[in-house]
Amino acid sequence: MNSQVIYFVFGTILLSVIGPCHPTSNETDRLSLLEIKAKINDPLGVMRSWNDTNTTHFCKWYGVTCTFRLQRVTMLNLQSSKLTGTLSPSIGNLTFLRVLNLESNNFDGIIPFEIRRLQRLQSLLLGNNFLGGEIPSNLSSCYNPVEMNMFNNMLVREIPPMLNVLSNLKFLTLSMNNLTRTIPFSLGNLSSFIELYVSRNNLFGRILSSIGILTNLSVLALAENKFSGSIPSTIFNLSSLKILDLGENELEGILPLDLGIMLPKLQTLSLGKNRLTGSIPLSISNSTNLEYLQLPSNNLQGSVPSLHKLDRLVRFNFGNNLLGPGETDDLNVFSSLVNATMLEFFVISKNNFVGNFPITICNLTRLVFLGFQLNNIGGYIPECIENLANLEYVGGWRNQLSGVIPLGIGKLRSLVELDLTENQLSGYVPASIGNLTKLNVLQLAQNNLEGQIPSSLGNCRSLLGLDLSQNNLNGSTIPPNLETLKALRELDLSEEQLIWPNSKIFSEPSIAVIESIIQ
Repeated sequence: MNSQVIYFVFGTILLSVIGPCHPTSNETDRLSLLEIKAKINDPLGVMRSWNDTNTTHFCKWYGVTCTFRLQRVTMLNLQSSKLTGTLSPSIGNLTFLRVLNLESNNFDGIIPFEIRRLQRLQSLLLGNNFLGGEIPSNLSSCYNPVEMNMFNNMLVREIPPMLNVLSNLKFLTLSMNNLTRTIPFSLGNLSSFIELYVSRNNLFGRILSSIGILTNLSVLALAENKFSGSIPSTIFNLSSLKILDLGENELEGILPLDLGIMLPKLQTLSLGKNRLTGSIPLSISNSTNLEYLQLPSNNLQGSVPSLHKLDRLVRFNFGNNLLGPGETDDLNVFSSLVNATMLEFFVISKNNFVGNFPITICNLTRLVFLGFQLNNIGGYIPECIENLANLEYVGGWRNQLSGVIPLGIGKLRSLVELDLTENQLSGYVPASIGNLTKLNVLQLAQNNLEGQIPSSLGNCRSLLGLDLSQNNLNGSTIPPNLETLKALRELDLSEEQLIWPNSKIFSEPSIAVIESIIQ
């Protein structure tokens, strides 16, 4: 057999083993870009340079980056361009591609199977589109991805177990899809993992203990799924964790006593809307980097430990639990937060707290949201509440507050809702409330308020709801200038000795329901 025959036979055998070659070149890249464009609708015209007639080299087309020497496409960045259409399979021909960023557009269809050929790909960013179908299991052929972001799409079925071969993967974001089943046990092999976001899906079952093997993990966000059972103890060994968000699941059990010691870097702890029981660990104050501490809507009970070390807190929510043993020092939680001057959101509503409304609340000058309703909190509302100029919401109904409503309430110019219904407040409705031009809801019903309704309420042009019922208001006509409240939709002045004014505006059909309420 001569040498030519030998070479022919050998070549035939080799091709049968490795399959046909798919040589690519920069011309392949150019043609592929044009094929990609053909599947896209571009209302803003950002891709107008992508055409055959343009003398501009394709490496200078909008959103395209190439290597210097070989002129091969390494980055395609068309994020936030209002593009619609589907993703062309020709994406798979851009074999030098390292970054594919199509985030925040309106693409639909599926993620093309051909994406598996992008073996140099490091960043796959497809978030905030309308992509459906399954996450391609053959993404495991893209050996080098460091980050994959597919949040806020319409992806279904399971998270592919085969992703465990992506040894360089550090950031995986799959939140806000329709994924089901559970997190694959095999993902515990990805020791390089730093951030895992899979919130707002339909994942269920137990949270796998193998997540506790991911010692470099700094973000674990599994909120708004259907996970059940207890939180694996291994998760509390992840000392690098900065964000632990397991809220709105069906988790149960108690929090470990050493939580704050085991997770010293924690910035966000969000475990609300579960079925957790027991008490809040005393060690929580050791997590001194905490900014978001959210444990609402569980079955936690007992005293709230001192939080005096948590001076970085921005958001604090312990509402809807069984906290507060019913002792006069229940509200020490307020005092222990005296140095949390960055606090914007404070909620302890629907618990068992008793004691006097603490004056230390006045130090929290950045406070925007204050909710303490449905407790047994008494005492006066302090005059210094006028210092809380950023307040937008005050919810304090069904407590035991007494005394007068401070005149300084009128300095809270950002206030949108004030609800102090079902307390024991006395005195007059302050005329200064008329300064609150952003106020949408004012509810002061079921107190012991007396005197006249201040005419200054006519200045609250944004008012949608006003309830002053079941007080001791008497001896006056309802201020006629309330007719200027064009936005008003709900008004309740029932059980008050008031005279209804003879005014055209109050006899219009839109006010008929209001009249019947008062009468």
